[in-house]
Amino acid sequence: MTLADCLILGLRGSRPGDERLERDLDACAEAGVVGVVLFEKDIRSGEVRNVESPTQVAELIAHIRERLGDVVVSIDQEGGRVARLKPSAGFAQLPSPVDLATMPVDERLGVLDASCAEMARLGITLNFAPGIDVAINPDGPVMAALGRC
Repeated sequence: MTLADCLILGLRGSRPGDERLERDLDACAEAGVVGVVLFEKDIRSGEVRNVESPTQVAELIAHIRERLGDVVVSIDQEGGRVARLKPSAGFAQLPSPVDLATMPVDERLGVLDASCAEMARLGITLNFAPGIDVAINPDGPVMAALGRC
């Protein structure tokens, strides 16, 4: 096993042919990286990083797989404040974990099934959303106060 067998790396660029994307894909191919993670925005610049629209993301993922093979394509689509696939870009609304917890079970399962189906249609194979986050400290500024548990 090599280090590359354990890495999921972020890529720059949102469209095939983007110089940054192609350089990153070259480096991933050379290293034998097994997975990539998509982000909505670049933290430093605030510009679009990988996610613009459903069609664009599906094309990006197809290109990634064309270049790297059957790699894991991941995203952090927790819902609420932590959503890389936003309704404003044409993706389905995913409620926050707090809102999901208050839904009737059948409704909650329907929302989550739809979210999983949307990600699968795009080619996303791993979501970093938590299974359970518990608000041990209801006044906690990072998780509880932001509706993330």
